[in-house]
Amino acid sequence: METLEKKLVEFHIGRGSKSYYQGYLTFCGVGSSARDNVISENYLAFENESKIIDKWEDEEENITDLITDLDCDSNSKQYAEFCIKYGELGKVVVNSCDGNYIGDYAGEGEEYFFDLDGDYDTTYGRLVESFDDLNGEEQGAVNRSEVKYLFELAFGEMETENIRSSASSAELPNGSLRN
Repeated sequence: METLEKKLVEFHIGRGSKSYYQGYLTFCGVGSSARDNVISENYLAFENESKIIDKWEDEEENITDLITDLDCDSNSKQYAEFCIKYGELGKVVVNSCDGNYIGDYAGEGEEYFFDLDGDYDTTYGRLVESFDDLNGEEQGAVNRSEVKYLFELAFGEMETENIRSSASSAELPNGSLRN
């Protein structure tokens, strides 16, 4: 059996349709542009950054600058040396401008789940090989989208007989169920 290349398909859960109801799923495209938008409107940080700053700010006045110099790269020698001296910073996360956790950082082409408000402003990306890998609600979002052609360009023409009806509840990439 031939293995197809997986591509990142992005969706947003927000308010929409004619009734502007909550929980409306929208197809954003194929690639990482929705992910990039969320990251650019917020900021990257280390998950334990504030704890390290609180612990060391009296003794090391430039602790914030030292963390900033790491440029959210947890794979560098500089990061390892920092953690040995000051403590484990943890993984890279995306935080809102208010400092609230949105989600774990995901690199270009990696699956992600960014929950911006804990309610109905969520953007996520899934790696899929074909239209059939999407759940019914995601397939419906692709089909009603004005940018459906982006999916078709990335994956080829979709066979309409493979389109499943929208499910009343669908599992999201983080494992929760939407109603």
